Amino acid sequence: MKTCVKCKSLNKDDNNFCNACGCSEFVAAPEGAQVPAQPAPAHVHKKDYTMYDLFTIFGFVSSIIGFFVIALVLEPLSLSASIAGFAKGKRWRGLAIAAIVIAAIGLLIRLFVTLYDIGMIPEWLITGTFEN
Repeated sequence: MKTCVKCKSLNKDDNNFCNACGCSEFVAAPEGAQVPAQPAPAHVHKKDYTMYDLFTIFGFVSSIIGFFVIALVLEPLSLSASIAGFAKGKRWRGLAIAAIVIAAIGLLIRLFVTLYDIGMIPEWLITGTFEN
């Protein structure tokens, strides 16, 4: 056995560096000294994923995809899944808020485009000019 010069911890004879501090200088340990047993690392238990956490992820992904394809299907699904994920999910509440905002903006854009296409919104409201 040998003792570290820097931190005074016990190390095995075949160690080139101290287990505690990494120092490479040792002195002989007192007679009968034993290296203390290393405690087992504590198991860190993370929160389990719930169904609502998956709703949050689905809501965010579908809100982004809904901007490009089948917005009238994906944006309402995204909005409802994200609200459920925000209300009951244990993780990613910020992601749920982002998905709610993106889905709401996507639905508003789709609504205004549809109303403009069928002639219910005058052109001056879109362009911002009153000229004919």
